[in-house]
Amino acid sequence: MCRKLALAATALMLPLVLAATPALAWGLGKPAAATAAATNAASTPAAPAPAAGSKASAQDRAAADRMDPLGRAAFWASQV
Repeated sequence: MCRKLALAATALMLPLVLAATPALAWGLGKPAAATAAATNAASTPAAPAPAAGSKASAQDRAAADRMDPLGRAAFWASQV
């Protein structure tokens, strides 16, 4: 890519990025369905963590699959 083309692409993208930043920072860029799903996921109780050294039951694993990504990662890290 030649230098002038790279500078032109940067100059054209800069206003778009700056215009989108406030909307994304305040969460205005999210669609209503995503906001509702996030609210429902936040109100869903977390699956109980099994005792150390024991394997999770099938019911615990199914509950972990319905958790948010961070909760799933914490659950599966405890199973290793």
